Amino acid sequence: MSSLLPPVITVDGPSGSGKGTICRLLANALVGYC
Repeated sequence: MSSLLPPVITVDGPSGSGKGTICRLLANALVGYC
């Protein structure tokens, strides 16, 4: 089965916990966007 949609990764947590940093690191590692 092939998927036409890209996988979605969600990051949940309180304000100031580093979600944006994790998102940028994952996007760079997976060649995606944040």
